[in-house]
Amino acid sequence: MEVSSIMSRDLVTVTPTLAVSAALQLMYDEDIRHLPVLENDQLMGVVTDRDLRTLVHEEDAARGVAKASATVADVMQTAISVVAPEDTIVAAAVEFVLLKIGCLPVVQGKQLLGILTEMDMLVAYVKACRRGDLKGEADVPAVSRLMTRDPKVLAPDASVREADALCRRLHARHVPVVDDGRLVGIVSDRDMHHRGDSDWAERTPVGDVMATEVVTAKPDDRLPDAAETMASAKIGALPVVQDGRIVGILTLTDLLDHCMNSLREPDTV
Repeated sequence: MEVSSIMSRDLVTVTPTLAVSAALQLMYDEDIRHLPVLENDQLMGVVTDRDLRTLVHEEDAARGVAKASATVADVMQTAISVVAPEDTIVAAAVEFVLLKIGCLPVVQGKQLLGILTEMDMLVAYVKACRRGDLKGEADVPAVSRLMTRDPKVLAPDASVREADALCRRLHARHVPVVDDGRLVGIVSDRDMHHRGDSDWAERTPVGDVMATEVVTAKPDDRLPDAAETMASAKIGALPVVQDGRIVGILTLTDLLDHCMNSLREPDTV
């Protein structure tokens, strides 16, 4: 299976001179996390939502208020890995796993044709499972095999600033919210970056911004079923719950290695 068959072709791009604040707003408006940076139609780099926040005033981190003079050029990644449209998705998956990146620009010569994300890889895996292309998927490990056990959690009254600090420390995008041992919500890095006054993050509890309708899995669920749940809901993390209590969390990163090995089957490459 080639990269061209699953890459995203509807590209949203920016120029190096675009203000960081405008780039952040564009990401929120388009619900994306990666922006290819083009100049004179040539790929100059890639910028992610996390990259942009490195130029946000520390005291205003929860507001998403960027330094007035900061531009995309100040923070974009220029040493980027790319793939060709004819490359296999297994080769792309290896790049994701080894480099711990969230996207790969797809180029032909100097022309940007598309972008490949972790979610694109997950969708490809789900479709292959539906078609019955993958050998051995009937005996695939359960969610409990790949999930992160006993994940870090927050109480509903923890501040947004505490949640943001925890996400940064763990290099995570989602933190489950637990009350008296039971899962009551999940908070994402985007939930923590609403605009407000300068002390908004300090005085706002995560219970006010968390998602309360949480999609979950069980430890004995099959990985293809969990992957399909994540792909359908377009979410990057799946709390794993047993008897109402969280016992783990499954993320896109956790699934990538399994997806890579499964998609390597001869029938799918």
